[in-house]
Amino acid sequence: MEAASIPADVQARMTVTVATLNPDSYPPEGQEFFDAFTQKYGEDKPDPYAIYGYEAMRLALDAIARSKTGEKPDIIKAIFATKDRDSVLGTYSIDKNGDTTLRDYGVYKVKDGNLEFEKAVKAQS
Repeated sequence: MEAASIPADVQARMTVTVATLNPDSYPPEGQEFFDAFTQKYGEDKPDPYAIYGYEAMRLALDAIARSKTGEKPDIIKAIFATKDRDSVLGTYSIDKNGDTTLRDYGVYKVKDGNLEFEKAVKAQS
């Protein structure tokens, strides 16, 4: 559903939380990612999920290298052994459930039919 199709009186009261932040809310490495992405692909506003795809692939390649064998069970063990990984998203670990320890979420308001970043919040763990 496009935000523009939501009635204006509802838009004014609507708040949306999403795992993505605005580029300025990421650490310097994340901001560098968005700058490089913009330069390479000519996108002034890259899809906010691009940074997550980038980091997911970096983690996967790192886990393959750390697995020593490249075999699926060893790669999975390496992913779960990830601790204090420095990344474009910030420093994180992988918990026992396979989730990252990152707890930042973006809070967005709907204005004139568009989502506008308002602030970042940290979820309790």
